[in-house]
Amino acid sequence: MLEVRLFNPGLVENSLTAEHCVHACFQMLLRTRPGYQVFSFKKLDELMHKVPGKYTFEYNLVAEMPSLGFATEIIWEFDLFRLSNDPKEFFLDIYGKPIGEITIANSDLELLKLDAKRLYESTQVKITTRSATFEDIKLKILEGYYILCTINQRVLQADSGYVAHTILVYGFNDRGLIIHNPGPPSNDSAEIPWDLFNKAWACPDDKSRNIMAFKYNGNK
Repeated sequence: MLEVRLFNPGLVENSLTAEHCVHACFQMLLRTRPGYQVFSFKKLDELMHKVPGKYTFEYNLVAEMPSLGFATEIIWEFDLFRLSNDPKEFFLDIYGKPIGEITIANSDLELLKLDAKRLYESTQVKITTRSATFEDIKLKILEGYYILCTINQRVLQADSGYVAHTILVYGFNDRGLIIHNPGPPSNDSAEIPWDLFNKAWACPDDKSRNIMAFKYNGNK
């Protein structure tokens, strides 16, 4: 059986308020940059323009990652230009009414517009506007990239509803992906079957399948 694993940066767990899964994943990424500081959750709050009680949108930090020495690539059928102009219409269109309204209610839309514009205009982040595939994940890991994916956490918990959640993928085998899930509940070096992952990833539909890929290139 083929199995590929990158260096294991170790699990970082979400905060007690469960608002910092993205922060935890970026701390894990920064651990792959040897000899450099790993930013605190507070510093990551600043870099991501975190608003307490709202969803975390990592666009500003993603735009910063090349300056921290990371080759950065996004594959997602997610039009940042449209998002930067009319986030309400965009979320309703891409997610549909139920999930779109949840996302709108949990977002600071004006701040989101600015961060989406910065990432969209970045010349150092490679952005491919289409749905990601399993083959994209495999290829990027084989190239040495760590993957962040946004999924529906409720699917992993076998619950109904929708909660946006971020996990880190650092390996795969024939059965599925090898992930760190910041939780709650957290999962350290867990193996998630391909079909279960896809249900959480392609939610509400295949257009939602996304990856953000990062590889420290040693230049910073």
